[in-house]
Amino acid sequence: MEEAFGSLAFPGFQHRLCCQQIYVAGHSSAGTLAVLFAEHEPRLAGCVAFAPCIDLKARMPGCLIRTLSGALEGLAEIIVHSSPLTHEQNLKCPIMVFHAADDSNVPIQQSRDFVERLKAAGKDATMAEVPTGDHYDSMIDQGILRGIEWMKEHGGTLVVDGNG
Repeated sequence: MEEAFGSLAFPGFQHRLCCQQIYVAGHSSAGTLAVLFAEHEPRLAGCVAFAPCIDLKARMPGCLIRTLSGALEGLAEIIVHSSPLTHEQNLKCPIMVFHAADDSNVPIQQSRDFVERLKAAGKDATMAEVPTGDHYDSMIDQGILRGIEWMKEHGGTLVVDGNG
């Protein structure tokens, strides 16, 4: 995350592009990080998360956390602090969460519940759900195009060569 924040402060970068033109996106663990970054960077134009894990503590069995905590002091607190669930009230930018109903890796219910909580809090949140495609194929076959369409609907422009 520090590298992501640092890239927004890179000398000369801010003069050519304002942060309100930047979208963050990621799939699976990178989707989790995209959400976490969006929750901590209010200047972003938006976030697209493909099959993210929203509740890291729920993802890891308690026995595993207890076992690893013996070697890694403070692990339980780090997991909670690193979870998008902990910081969802901080989200300022629009977000689209894409998930396949048959995802065998990350339960879709986390994404559904996350988007519903955001909407209940008055945030601009979109749940894009497809019935099949599991964890990877759904993102490749349908998710990327859906994410690009969503960004365009939210004022984003696609820059292919960096000139425009």
